[in-house]
Amino acid sequence: MKKFLDMVQRHERDWGNESYAGRPQLADLLNAPVVVFWQSLKANTKDTRLMVSLHQDIDMIEKYLTRLVMLGSANPPDRRYVTAFMNQREVKVKSVKIEFAFIDESTR
Repeated sequence: MKKFLDMVQRHERDWGNESYAGRPQLADLLNAPVVVFWQSLKANTKDTRLMVSLHQDIDMIEKYLTRLVMLGSANPPDRRYVTAFMNQREVKVKSVKIEFAFIDESTR
């Protein structure tokens, strides 16, 4: 929980009174089930401050990372996943699994 509070504090200090699209209020950030920290990858910025998004569960993050694996080169992301917290405890990606199957020629 200390790391979560340290990250939140850093975020609040870094951004101060400035904002970005979707920036949550501190109270919402502290009470959200899932908090994800991101870094902007926009070509025209050298801003190293992290941004935050709030979620009810980790499913959206799993879908985002899976899409990134499959479509990342065709549609480069504008942000990089840094870390996530569930109930103020840091979580990590445990594994990534891609399964292959034969294409049914009759459906072509």
